Amino acid sequence: MNTEFSNRMKEVFTYVKEEVLRLGHDKIGTEHLLLGILRDGNGTAVNVLKSLGLNLNDLRKVIENNISSTKKRKPESINEQKIQFKRQTERALKKSILEKKK
Repeated sequence: MNTEFSNRMKEVFTYVKEEVLRLGHDKIGTEHLLLGILRDGNGTAVNVLKSLGLNLNDLRKVIENNISSTKKRKPESINEQKIQFKRQTERALKKSILEKKK
């Protein structure tokens, strides 16, 4: 995906990549996006989740438990430069970009 993002979103993507590596995955799923957003702790998405009464730490644990069965690799065996978005993640990002342009 070749798109211009704000500095804040670039920072969130840094968190996303770190989460992917920490969890031993080599593709970025929507669950990793959410973990990166939660780690950032700011923004509209976080505010919406809080307004729904969700505990962000509990949500993080639930996400991690749900993806814990996903095939893992040792973080050092993953080439950071080759980490790609899953197709569903690309679609979600494209939709969010289109929504922002409205």
